[in-house]
Amino acid sequence: MSNTLLPMNAHTLVVAEKPSVGQTIAAVIGATEKKDGFLLGNGWIVTWCVGHLVELAMPQDYDEPLLYHQEEKRHQGTGVNPAGKKAGRSDRAVF
Repeated sequence: MSNTLLPMNAHTLVVAEKPSVGQTIAAVIGATEKKDGFLLGNGWIVTWCVGHLVELAMPQDYDEPLLYHQEEKRHQGTGVNPAGKKAGRSDRAVF
């Protein structure tokens, strides 16, 4: 690993999800100087990760309002409200 010291206020860091995306971003913004694990130039440092950085939580880990909203979206335009009842004229669900 390189021991290059860079003043932190002189560069903007970009972290891409994988090397190919990082290289594409670097080419567009002008970071063309290859270093050990990153590209540098034009006021930018572009690096990347390998593997998944985040993942979805299990359904039971989400807050109740979010779960209700997801059910609304799933039933959107079907005439069924999130409680599973078919909407009648008096309780028509609007999504």
